[in-house]
Amino acid sequence: MRKRLSEETVKFTDLEGFDWAKEAIEALSKDGVIAGTGAGEFAPGGLVTREQFVKMILEAIEVEASAGDVSFADVTSGAWYE
Repeated sequence: MRKRLSEETVKFTDLEGFDWAKEAIEALSKDGVIAGTGAGEFAPGGLVTREQFVKMILEAIEVEASAGDVSFADVTSGAWYE
């Protein structure tokens, strides 16, 4: 089972109008699956990038990162999603 990052629920300041998703967003944040955009914001109306989607899936199923020698033409070396 995933180790919770915090016993406190993260309170994002921009979830107004997204009541249907608020509980899930806060639970996934508490579990370390999502982190928001910073400064207490989640940007619930924003688009999810391919990189963000893959990271959420890997965090949710608890896949550990490993070193490898794979390169993609559209991935900048040193990027957080490399």
